[in-house]
Amino acid sequence: MLQALALALPVVLCAPTFGKPAPNYKDPALPAEARVEALLSQLTLDEKLVLISGKGFETRPIPRLGIPEMAMTDGPNGVRWGKTATAFPVGISAAASFDPEAVQQMSHVIAQEALGRGRAVLLAPCVNISRVPQNGRNYECFGEDPFLSARTAVAYINGVQSAGAIATVKHFACNNQEHRRREIDVIVSKRALHEIYFPAFEAAVKEANVYAVMAAYNKVNGLYSSENPFLIDEILKKRWGFRGLVMSDWDAVQHTLPAVRTALDLEMPEGTFTGEAKLKPLLKSGEITEALINEKVRRILWVMFKSGVFDHPPQLNERNVGKPEYRTAALAMARASLVLMKNERNVLPLQAAAKLKSVAVIGPGAVFARLGGGGSGEVRPLSAVRPLDALTKMLPGVEVKYEAGLSMEGDVEPIAAEAFSHQEGKGMKPGLKAEYFNNKEVQGQPVFQDVAAVVDYDWGNDSPSPKVTPDFFSARYTGFITAKTAGRYRFLGSANNGFRVFIDGKPFLNLWSGEEFKKPTAEIDLDTNPHEIRIEFFENKGQARVLLGWSRIEGSLKNAVDLAKRSDAVVVFAGFSAFYETEASDHGLDLPQNQIDLIKAVAKANKRTIVVLNTGSPVLMESWVAGVPGLLSAWYPGQEGGTAIAEVLTGAVNPSGRLPFTFLKAWKDSPAFKTYPEVGNTAPYDEGVFVGYRHYDAKKLPVRFAFGHGLSYTKFIYSDLQIQPVQGDAIGWEVSFAVTNKGKQAGAEVAQMYIGQPKSPVPRPPRILRGFTKLPLAPGESRRVSFKLASRDLSYFDEAKDDWVLPSGTYKVEVGASSRDLRLSGTLTHKAR
Repeated sequence: MLQALALALPVVLCAPTFGKPAPNYKDPALPAEARVEALLSQLTLDEKLVLISGKGFETRPIPRLGIPEMAMTDGPNGVRWGKTATAFPVGISAAASFDPEAVQQMSHVIAQEALGRGRAVLLAPCVNISRVPQNGRNYECFGEDPFLSARTAVAYINGVQSAGAIATVKHFACNNQEHRRREIDVIVSKRALHEIYFPAFEAAVKEANVYAVMAAYNKVNGLYSSENPFLIDEILKKRWGFRGLVMSDWDAVQHTLPAVRTALDLEMPEGTFTGEAKLKPLLKSGEITEALINEKVRRILWVMFKSGVFDHPPQLNERNVGKPEYRTAALAMARASLVLMKNERNVLPLQAAAKLKSVAVIGPGAVFARLGGGGSGEVRPLSAVRPLDALTKMLPGVEVKYEAGLSMEGDVEPIAAEAFSHQEGKGMKPGLKAEYFNNKEVQGQPVFQDVAAVVDYDWGNDSPSPKVTPDFFSARYTGFITAKTAGRYRFLGSANNGFRVFIDGKPFLNLWSGEEFKKPTAEIDLDTNPHEIRIEFFENKGQARVLLGWSRIEGSLKNAVDLAKRSDAVVVFAGFSAFYETEASDHGLDLPQNQIDLIKAVAKANKRTIVVLNTGSPVLMESWVAGVPGLLSAWYPGQEGGTAIAEVLTGAVNPSGRLPFTFLKAWKDSPAFKTYPEVGNTAPYDEGVFVGYRHYDAKKLPVRFAFGHGLSYTKFIYSDLQIQPVQGDAIGWEVSFAVTNKGKQAGAEVAQMYIGQPKSPVPRPPRILRGFTKLPLAPGESRRVSFKLASRDLSYFDEAKDDWVLPSGTYKVEVGASSRDLRLSGTLTHKAR
């Protein structure tokens, strides 16, 4: 399509500059398509091949023609480039806000910060459906519902691209588990693809005009996503008319011919399979043509021109990183996303008054801010608000005391410089001796030596010194470590890629295999004497980071219970962290047993116990939730999350978030129970379109908390439902109703509309979300809500016809506060014309 358009465009020459005619592709006044064809005509075949594979986190430039690199960065909840950046609430927080406008404002400033880091391409958003609650990457995505995911995705992309950056919607398609993500074969019907797993991607293309799509690691119906002509050629480019570029996930391409013949445009992070060495022989033999390469190059250049990156490549500008307004945006999203799940006996809000003199704060999550999950979505801020500090500030005159109650793996701080020393001559000096090698084996003579005050480095795509190669280097740090206080310490290492630690000559931490995103951890008893330490790591390619952290293990269940007994109220922080919930692995459905024991013991000791959950997925809670009158889901709320949590707990902010997925009662009730994590080498999606609440409603299964659920400190009333056909050639209806705040304080209600066809020619869920809006309302205020329904909203995908079908009949329209809190209902009738 692009080629045909380009052939129809006239060739326009620009005015000469300094006596020489400027190439017309440099004229920003020309249409992007004309500039693409003009530039393509000047590229040699070798230069074209350079453009279709990357180098780390950049595309490769062509200096001769002024083609810049496109610099990329993770991730969805902040800029994972450079040592620190603003840590925003994660993707599931954005979805829980049910507020596309707020999502767009957040993603706009994320993009601004990315541009300030000199990065034009944001590898976000992640829109894969939460099919299984154990998915280690659910926290990055937008939940179980395709409509909510699509609305959130469009808002996120609009925010990024309105800032002048390039959004990348990922991972296409069906990357719904991290277990064996690189080889699992997803077996899924076309109907389920179109109704559940495609809608967010389709909306990203058709509505948000996203510039880039990232293919997934996994196979779909027998073919790797990066080499899948049905996904990329047929659906994405032909049916949806996608004009941008399709890139692979990192090292996802497995074969040369299938990838290059499929319309994959860019292999990342380098051309292992589609680089010059592999493609030149195929071009010479005629197995592939230059025209095929041209189409890939066209798309890459079109994105450069259309986004403005060609004319104005982003420049590093540290003044555009960590601005106060970015913190403000992070706090606004955190406030909008917190979900009050349970509030029996009005245990919340906690307010400083004569009846509240003391509050116990229990759990490591109160002092270790839960910023996000682990992996490529992990962001390190310059600072983060601890919930304990924020609560203390928000409750003046109230005694706020803290007990850990337990310790959690992953809760460490970088080891401070005062703990390290090394011998130099006859004396001891601060820091560790650092040696760097231009190999992965820590062998031979070091090419660079230094002193490391702390082992906490992030070199990005560079290395510690110009003498050290940017890729495939290693390091050794040696000296002594001294604990200021004797006790048991937990160590954690993190590196790209291999990592190991020896204490007093004995192996202590070991992940020399370099497994992606894994963080080795171990415990040891230390006295206050110096102990010999040796730390080694190696980097393969791409980003280079290394960290060694520790924490002294403190806290006991007894101390926590004792504090709870003598306090007026208790806030327990529970859930996961970036160590438990992370890319490249899935996690359990239950909280760790020591947390369950803690919650139950504390709730028994104090009837005014509130649990704050930090997770990116639903968790099972049947063993403890009945004894807890207050429950708040904070997700991973970013660096300002501590403030938002304290504001909601104390009533300074009225909670308005809603659940973007169902909290189930038992794993056996899940639609994926029989097929996850795998059946042989496949992941059969036997449940079809019955994912999430669609499944629980169809099977009439009880759930702990329904999709869309969320409480407020005020009360909302629904009334006056009206359903009217829209006049005109297009099939459509308008659904309207009133929402009134009957309480005594301002709040925001998320009004939701669901559609179902009780007598359908094919099995369909009882109801599916087809509209929502967040309504801020003052006490006594009433506003009318209006939703438009088009034919697609009532249709199902017919595999025999390979198209959407709108059956005649009666449809039920339900309106309410969740998928199971439906306040109004009516019907509409469609008759085939």
